Order: sequence, then structure tokens, then C-alpha cells
Amino acid sequence: MMTNSGKILIVDDDPQVCKLLSRSFSSQGYEIASAYDGFQALERIDAERFDILLLDLMLPGPGGIEILKHIHERQIGTKVIILTAHASLESTIEALQLGAYDYVTKPFHVKALYSTVKRAMEKQHLEAKLTAIHDLSREMTLSLDVNQVAEAVLDIVERMLEFDACGISLIDEGRGDLCMLTGRGIEQENPVRLPLSNEQGITVAAARSGEPLYVPDVREDSRYVNVRAATRSELAVPLVVQNHVIGVLNIESAEVDAFSPSDVQLVSTLAAQASVAIENARLFEQSQREIAERERVEKESNRRHKEEWTALNTISQAITSTLDQQEVLTLIANFSIQLLEVEATSVLLYDKANDDLWFAAASGAGANRVLGQRLAMGQGIVGWVAQRGEPALVTDISNDPRVFRGFDQEGDFTTRSLLCVPLRSKGQVIGVLEACNKINGLFTQKDMWLLSSLAAPAVTAIENARLFEQVRAGREQLQALSHRLVDVQEATLSRVARELHDETGQALSALLLSLSLLEHDADDPVAVITRVNELEGLVDRTLENLHRLSMNLRPASLDHLGLIPALEHYVELFGSQHGLAVQFEAVGLGNERLPPEVETAFYRIVQEALTNVARHAQATHLDVLLERRGDQFVTIIEDNGVGFDTEAATKSGRLGLFGMRERAEMLGGTLTIESYAGAGTTVLVEIPSVRRET
Repeated sequence: MMTNSGKILIVDDDPQVCKLLSRSFSSQGYEIASAYDGFQALERIDAERFDILLLDLMLPGPGGIEILKHIHERQIGTKVIILTAHASLESTIEALQLGAYDYVTKPFHVKALYSTVKRAMEKQHLEAKLTAIHDLSREMTLSLDVNQVAEAVLDIVERMLEFDACGISLIDEGRGDLCMLTGRGIEQENPVRLPLSNEQGITVAAARSGEPLYVPDVREDSRYVNVRAATRSELAVPLVVQNHVIGVLNIESAEVDAFSPSDVQLVSTLAAQASVAIENARLFEQSQREIAERERVEKESNRRHKEEWTALNTISQAITSTLDQQEVLTLIANFSIQLLEVEATSVLLYDKANDDLWFAAASGAGANRVLGQRLAMGQGIVGWVAQRGEPALVTDISNDPRVFRGFDQEGDFTTRSLLCVPLRSKGQVIGVLEACNKINGLFTQKDMWLLSSLAAPAVTAIENARLFEQVRAGREQLQALSHRLVDVQEATLSRVARELHDETGQALSALLLSLSLLEHDADDPVAVITRVNELEGLVDRTLENLHRLSMNLRPASLDHLGLIPALEHYVELFGSQHGLAVQFEAVGLGNERLPPEVETAFYRIVQEALTNVARHAQATHLDVLLERRGDQFVTIIEDNGVGFDTEAATKSGRLGLFGMRERAEMLGGTLTIESYAGAGTTVLVEIPSVRRET
């Protein structure tokens, strides 16, 4: 796989910190630059483009907040990670409000900073690639020239991936082979042609199967045709229009296993858009030739054909210009009704959880009646199309046994003829595009073709909107978690201050008063002994309160004795405090100490889980199991409480659950929650004993 790539600017007034971070991240494959004060930082930010900015808030000259405001006002696309100390917590909050991606508290572990930088870099790269795909869609839909579309596709590939050669080949139906249309990094006097009848060629295999084909090492694949001796890995993605392969987008690298699954997914999305654009351009050129041949006799027909293509391109541009999923779906329904000049259209999406289809958007007659309605897979003509993945044109539904007579027979609109095409993404049906008329026989194969042509950009727009929503939701969760961490820190400080003042402070005041009284009773031995006994009791209680306060913050036993004694004591104390029957058991660990970060993660996850039990579960019994299973450390927390709806809790963004899951995932582990009404809750945490490098 390719090493890390990206440019990082380190801004810190401590040269040693800059030197340490520069050396550490350079070894990870990043390009590093440093600045030691605010003036240097602003100068470099304005002069160069950086993916990541590691920013200390306290700097000579303009401080970190001023630098962040500068970036925010100029809409510079750099991800800013704040390097902060506890004393600058308020400034950190202000920095996050100004758009900082995340913050790391000094002193920090370099591995933790690696993880934060990697997430920020992945988000930066993902946003760049999404922007590239969005730009491609706009550029391609404005072009009706095959070569221009192909060059635009290769331009975007260069922006998305690192490669040594890339090309687009189209199928020549007359000769039965693949012919290179255009390429980058390929030096050939004549276009390369590969017969489709042969078993040789990775691109041929992709064209014949109609599925993306990724070969991590071509030297281990007998199908590879040695066109470029330096090639080691190859990705070939077919260009498919209406289930018909028209060509192949081929990318090669001199590195072994150069492309990731996300690269394959992005290229597949790009290929889907490119397929429609190339096919549109080819057909448009064909239509132009036909116009020239038919001249005036077919002028009107060709004019209509051109208008339809223009409409398709305009529609494609409109629906791919937004990343809001509901807006995308509404535009698809509205444009479909205009394009086909029908009476009603609907967009149905597949719900994998329920294995059914639901009406996500509708336009025209009866639209309000069908919105939100559901159909089982295979139910009605729409369900048949979704299940089979095949389009359906029904000129008279009264003669079709597949028809579902449900909610479409109400009101003043009754469907008589129907046209449905599947919405397919990466070989899977994600929904159905439907058009209806209340008169028989109005639909033709031309309508089928138009609706199918609209389906491809519709799928691209839907998938882009879904991906954008996932990215936005992830960012909102991270921001919410950051706010919660600040709140927790403030609450902890307030509680510690209150307990020190109310308990320890008062106890010390009483101790001081008793010492004063002891001085007055110096001549009375009995009074002195009595007073000393009182002082000893007061000191014991003060020490006990301080010990309890220290244990709540972080038990010393966790550092000195390990996770098992610390958890055993905490669970026992929790049970006595809340009147619960508790049981703690450790299996397969013996005297083994877990890595410090694993012990801390398990302790805090159990602590959060037990806090949730105390607040919500109404339980009477609680079990905690710590176990080693092969190469996994496992913790199970189980109660007999009232349970809760895990799906609803996840969607509501409960930060306690999100924080528990984040702790597990930061160590390469997983957290699973099972809960049912009246049947209690089980929390399962699994963390690998050896940290997997990602």
C-alpha cells in the first residue's frame, strides 16, 4: 500500500517540540514545515497550501486564535489541530467554535497525535475526492464531446489517486475488441487493441464480467498483458450503461497493492458518471450525424432528440449540484415528470433493515398519498423491478398479474400504465424510479430509455448525498464529544473544588480550632488526652475523604496493582452504594498486566456503563466479566434492568455510548450493546491484545 501523503505545518514556539514532531511525522511519510511564531505561521499559510496545521495557541506575535480567525475568514481548507494545555481550555473552546478540527492536550502521546492527524488527513482527502467527483459531474454534463469527457475523467483520476498509468478504452462492437481512447503515462504510437474473445488482459476480464477487477500484483495473474513492464498492480472498472459494458477505466501503479477498497469504491462511482457522460456524448455525436444525413425531412425529430439530451444533461447537473438527500430525491421526481411528460412519478428507496421499499419522494397526481408508504420486496410491479433488478414497461396494468392494488386506487387518480427502472449502485439495487399515467398505452421504449438514462446520474447524486451525510454526521458527533469532554472536565473540577472546600477545608478548620483548645488545656492531662483522641478521629476522617476523592478521579490501584484489583474494588463499592447484587470475575488473565492504555479504556468503559445502570436501568443485579480470549481482551457488563432501544439511543447521539465506543475503537476494538425491554442490557467490549497498525 502507498505510504502517508500530505503536508503538515507545525506551529509552536518550542523548537524542541517542532523538531520532535517534524522527525516523528516525517518518518510516517508526511511533508513537514515548521514555524516558531505567529508571523512566520501567517506568512507560510498565505504562501503555501497545507493539509494539516498543528497549532499551539500561545505564540509570540499573533496567537493561535488570531491565526485560526485568519484561516476561517479566508476559507482556507486546512484542518487545524490545536496543541493546548489545561490552562488554555477556554481558548481551546473558542478555537473549536472557529472551526478547529480537534485538539490534543499537552503533554501528549505522539501515537495519540498520529491517530488524530490520520483522521484529519483522511477527512481532508475524502472531502477533496468528493469535491473532485462533484466537479467532474458538473464538467462532464456540460460536455457532449467524447474526448473532452474522457480527458475530464482522467483529470479527476489524477486529482484522486497516485498512479503511473491510466487510460480509457471503449468497446468497438464491429471489431469485437477494446480500443484505447485516451491515456496518461502510456506511450504508444498506435491505439492498443485487445480482443474481447481472448482470455488475456485485465481490462478484457473486467469488460467481460461487467464488474470492477483489482489485481494487487499483476505478476501473479496470468491474464496480465505486459504493456508496461513497470506495472505491479492494476485496477480495471467497467463503464456500464443500462447493464451494457461500453468500455473500461484502467489504472496502473508500479507499487504492489497500491489501491485501497475506498479507492475502488471512488473509482467505481466515478466510472458510473463517466459511463453516462461518454454514452451521452457518443449518442449525441451519432444523432448529429443522423441529422446531417436526414437533413430537413427528419429535422423536427432530431431537434426533439437534441432537446431530450440537453434536458438529460441539465437534469444531471441539477441533481448532482446538491448534497442534501431529500432535495436530491425531490428534484429527481420533479424532473422525471417534466422529462417524460407523465402524470405522476415516484422515487422508492430500498430499506435493508426491513427488506422493503418506501416512497421517499413523489411528484404529480397522488404524490401526498403515497409518500412514506411501503412495499415488500417482490410486491407489485415496483417490488418486482427491485427484486429482479430489471426495468418494466406495462402499457395496461389490468392485464398484468404482478399489479398491487393498494393505495393507488384511491382519489381521482388510478394508474393505468406504468414504467419502472431500477436504481443500481455497484451492482446492488438501492431503489426504483417509477412513472405513471392514468391512460393505457402511453409509454414507449423511448420513454424507457429516457428514464433509464436519468437513473444513472440519479444514483450518483443519491450516493454522493448519503456519503456527505455520513461525513457530516461523523463531524457532528466528534464536535459533540469534544463539547462533552470539556463539560466533564469542568464538572470534575467543580466537584473536586466543592469537596475540598466543604469537607477537607472544614475538617482542617476544625483541626485548627481543636489545636487552639488543646493549648488552653495544656495543664489538664485528661483533657489533653481527650482532645488528642478527637483530633485523631478528625484526621482519620479527613484522610478517608481525601482517599475517596482521589479514587473517584483515578484509583491508585489501577496504576500500582492493575486493572483486575481496581475493577473488583470499584464494582464492589458501586454495588454497596446503589444496593445492587454484584459479581465480578476475571478469567484467563492470572497476574497478567494489560497495556496501560487498555487498562484505562476498560476501566473508563466499565465506569460509564455502571453510571448508566445507576441512572437508567432500575436493576437489582449486575455482573462484570474480564476475560482473555485468544488474542482478544474481553469485558462483559450485564444487568437485569428495564433495558432500552439501542437503535434510538444511537440515533439520538447519546454521548456516553459514543464515548465508550470511541475508547474501544481507538485501540482497534469494538463495542456491542444488546438490550431489550424488560430483559436487561449487555455491553460487550473486545480489544485486540496486539494493536493493529492501520
